[in-house]
Amino acid sequence: MNLVLERKEYLVGVTIFEARNIMGKDAAGTSDPFLKIKVADQVQQTQKKYEQNSAVWNQSLTFNALKMNQYELETFELILELYDHNAIFQNELIGQYSIGLSTLHRSLNHEFFKVWIGMFHPDEPNRVVGYLQVSCFIVGPNERPPVHSSEDEIVEDNNSYEDDEEEIARRIENIKRAQGVMLINSPNVINKQY
Repeated sequence: MNLVLERKEYLVGVTIFEARNIMGKDAAGTSDPFLKIKVADQVQQTQKKYEQNSAVWNQSLTFNALKMNQYELETFELILELYDHNAIFQNELIGQYSIGLSTLHRSLNHEFFKVWIGMFHPDEPNRVVGYLQVSCFIVGPNERPPVHSSEDEIVEDNNSYEDDEEEIARRIENIKRAQGVMLINSPNVINKQY
């Protein structure tokens, strides 16, 4: 059998943490947000939140038994769609974002861990309509999902102003080392006061 056409079973995990600065769709300037997550032919959704411009879900979804060949792995996407819930009319799309499964598979540990992404509406692709914090991973046969300790939590930006430049440089080096990034020559930055 051709290796390109051979189907393997994959598992995709998605954790939706929170959304901020959601564009208001209701008359009060808020939305009733929820997310639809699509992978291949599977669709799941989060709980609905009501009258919010920021929402916290902390909800994990698993897409298992995804049988894909190499071509499908290269072309399929993880699609995140943020909707405003309407009880009477059709739910209204606020924004969306997609991640190629092959991009996810090629990243460190086959995952994106607690990243912030900007959501965009297809009619206005240059305007951010909300931000979403998400973790996602994909694992294939004989692979295990990534595991994180509480020490892996991302430090909020609130403390960054109190740190000195050496501490910031040390943190950047630790992140690069953990991601396997090696900087050959550091660029020279010239700061001029105007």
